[in-house]
Amino acid sequence: MKYVLCLVVLCAACSAKNTREPPRPAEETPEQTHLWYGLSPEGFTEIPFPSASGEFVPWTVARRVCDSALAGGEAYFLVNKLGLIAFGAGGPVLFREDALFSTSTVDSLTAPGGSILFHRFRDDFFSGGSPEQGPFDGAILLRFDSESGRFLPLFLKDDAGLREDDEVTAVSFTGEGWYCQIKRRDGERVQVDYRLYALGEGQPAGVASMRSVSQDRFWGTLREESFPRAAPEELAGLLPPVPEGSSLYLECRFAGLPVPRRFSRNPEAPPGVNGHAAGTEDALAVLLEDGTVYFRGALPGFPPYLGGEAAVFKLPSLPQGFVYGHCVLAGGKLYAAWEEKKFYQTGRSGFVQVNLDALLYGGAEN
Repeated sequence: MKYVLCLVVLCAACSAKNTREPPRPAEETPEQTHLWYGLSPEGFTEIPFPSASGEFVPWTVARRVCDSALAGGEAYFLVNKLGLIAFGAGGPVLFREDALFSTSTVDSLTAPGGSILFHRFRDDFFSGGSPEQGPFDGAILLRFDSESGRFLPLFLKDDAGLREDDEVTAVSFTGEGWYCQIKRRDGERVQVDYRLYALGEGQPAGVASMRSVSQDRFWGTLREESFPRAAPEELAGLLPPVPEGSSLYLECRFAGLPVPRRFSRNPEAPPGVNGHAAGTEDALAVLLEDGTVYFRGALPGFPPYLGGEAAVFKLPSLPQGFVYGHCVLAGGKLYAAWEEKKFYQTGRSGFVQVNLDALLYGGAEN
């Protein structure tokens, strides 16, 4: 079966009502512009196309792309229950540490100061509640050392003043430090606390200061900003207007920013459009769950595409129950995660490599 991408160019001119002119007719592009990869216990392997599995597990114990980041000229996918995939000029490379990823749930990939950090915790409800054993016992935050390819504990439960059976189930990084949601079991009761930790220096970093914060303060650090009012001009101008009565949610990762920015429009409306954005110094791509991609800018070694006009293309439609997720730009390629979803559970998952250099420029450097 042949799968194609559809590419259209959006005219830059807008009417007085800020609506775009109709796009030019779509052009089919060859299927050689993309490669599909599936995740497995051994890593990732090339596959013909995603297919339904019929087997689902809760997302906290599923092998899936759970976050992405841009740092130091490299792009990364954090893969729960597997490892960290780095995307450079040579393509995707998997870094794994079974003693860490096989027993942990990971999320919240961040890039403060060019470092690559992420959060780990244990979901005892689905993992069986066995005691932690191994070199990463008690680690809350870990740092990836790109030179050695190793994962190093950065922030530990002992440093945070927590008990062994306490779990930091969510974190949020700001300029103040790390906001943490802490669950503590007392018999059948579960107590939830919120704290702000400023970390010290070194490895592990230790705690420079700690204070309790409110639930509202914690979740306020993760609150969405209003789209398009609060969005950067290059992002707001790339997407078409959101129709009244429709909702929009975007999670955006920009080069130079340690954490994602989140934007929403009409959040009270019925579920609508969800997507992710990836921005380098020279280009910006937005990927929606249905596979629609908006792109503007220049790839490495090329001038701005069509002088800065925006392009929109459609990745192949996935089987029913599948969606596209996180995306990154690296080495002239767009890497887009995909997964099979059912409520809070995940089936098959992987990512697709889209050769933007060939798709937009024909593959010849200028």
